[in-house]
Amino acid sequence: MSTPSKKAPSGGAGRSDRLRSRHGFGALGAILLLLALPAPLRPQTPDLADVLSGYPAEEAANLEAFIMQPRWDGFPTELLLEHTAEGAVKGVRGDRLLAALEEYAERIDQAHEILGKRATITSLEATADVLGRSVPEDVVRTVAAVHPRDDHLTASMVALGDLVAAGVPPYEAESLLLDAATRRHDNDDVLGLPAQVRGWIRQGYQPTDAAAEVRRAMDFPRQPDGMPDRYNAPQQKPPF
Repeated sequence: MSTPSKKAPSGGAGRSDRLRSRHGFGALGAILLLLALPAPLRPQTPDLADVLSGYPAEEAANLEAFIMQPRWDGFPTELLLEHTAEGAVKGVRGDRLLAALEEYAERIDQAHEILGKRATITSLEATADVLGRSVPEDVVRTVAAVHPRDDHLTASMVALGDLVAAGVPPYEAESLLLDAATRRHDNDDVLGLPAQVRGWIRQGYQPTDAAAEVRRAMDFPRQPDGMPDRYNAPQQKPPF
């Protein structure tokens, strides 16, 4: 079983270094590092033959056929290979792994339909992860619409997934991210929003109220000590 090379979506980078299991600064930091690296230095896609070598012949053949079947131009087969490698390391049975891959491929298709020509491997992976958290598609579309740059888009999707994981209702998370876009917050600021929300939650706030507190703090610039300056509120600017 060989692994033919697959064309990545235009403008994309390699794998996003386990977006599904990492949060916040670490997730996008790894992504941005990969985007900056020359192609030979980026992590290599797992070899399909090696990954499937531990499965019975029939299961391996079924997995290979699904992974390598023709799809739309630029489909990130690398992501399916990475999922397969993870499943193999964890000892997931072939039939269960195939079912998981089918579901993941559907989410990638949905993410591609949402992002259109802007889709890259990193933004597709981040968007598919958000969709896997049962975030309504209209929320994903709205957040994506105000972030045309790939790094902004990926950061917002990572933050959206983390906010929902923290218990913030999807539409509240959407509002928080739209406010951040309006104020032209940079990627680190956006990725820090879930941590801020969790900080309020630890103080006893419900997730919705915690998100409201973070949104309220956006209305004020920061003083040198990092505290909100409530006397010099900035003017709103249009999103990216």
